[in-house]
Amino acid sequence: MEIDGDEVTIEVAKPTFFDVQSMSPIFLSSDPQLEDYWQEAFRRWVTATPSIDFNQLSAEDGAEIAKMLPSPSEVVSWLNFQRARSDE
Repeated sequence: MEIDGDEVTIEVAKPTFFDVQSMSPIFLSSDPQLEDYWQEAFRRWVTATPSIDFNQLSAEDGAEIAKMLPSPSEVVSWLNFQRARSDE
């Protein structure tokens, strides 16, 4: 894709089970922020060649890359929340 006039190759890794589970604090917060999810998703799963500063992406370029990633609702559906055995 083209970012700021330069051709950038974007590769997206497939999230692992443990990647997804590590995202749970974002969604368990009393005030979850989508920015926290997207920053973590880009950091964990997106590689750009040549390297770019994701914090400087335009809204349009960020949205284009975000389409390649699981949505926050998908990640929530994959979280494996279970009742603690001590609660039984």
